[in-house]
Amino acid sequence: MDQDSEFEDFGAFVQSIEALSSGGVGIYAPNINRRYPETEESIEIESTITSGSLCSVATARAVGCFREDYQIYWVDSEFCHRLRLAGYKVLALPRHNLIQQFGKITLAHGIRCYNYSPTTLFFIFRNMLWMHRQYRSNPNLKCILYTTQMYLKGIVIGEKDKGPKLHAVLKGICHGLFRKYGNN
Repeated sequence: MDQDSEFEDFGAFVQSIEALSSGGVGIYAPNINRRYPETEESIEIESTITSGSLCSVATARAVGCFREDYQIYWVDSEFCHRLRLAGYKVLALPRHNLIQQFGKITLAHGIRCYNYSPTTLFFIFRNMLWMHRQYRSNPNLKCILYTTQMYLKGIVIGEKDKGPKLHAVLKGICHGLFRKYGNN
């Protein structure tokens, strides 16, 4: 669990997983911020955040665990991608809600501002591009362009410390495109 996550009923989530006993599931996810309709018992999804999600240690080891060189951001998406490549499902249980705060969201002229630190922005962009370099189709170009414009609009229109944040985004893009994988 992240420090900014809150489960509505973790015990019920675990009970539902035990009752499903579905084979081939790599990770079970709660319904993050009520994204999915609660009428479904389970939904196969592409990716989830790992906060509040459950994955067996044996499954994690089978696909190579989490990328420590990512440190933060896109760790979850990259792990879920490898699970799916290995034939596992990523399963959301929509009846079990987890509230997750992404950044310190404010609105400026109708634009969502996440107010992430420069360090966080660096990792968001570097890791997104590292993942794209490795897998080509995930994340796809549309996702990369959407993510870039979403964060840049918020920074330019409504956030403080624009200079350091824009510098961190540029540095993350450069590292993501041109640097070797690893802790750099």
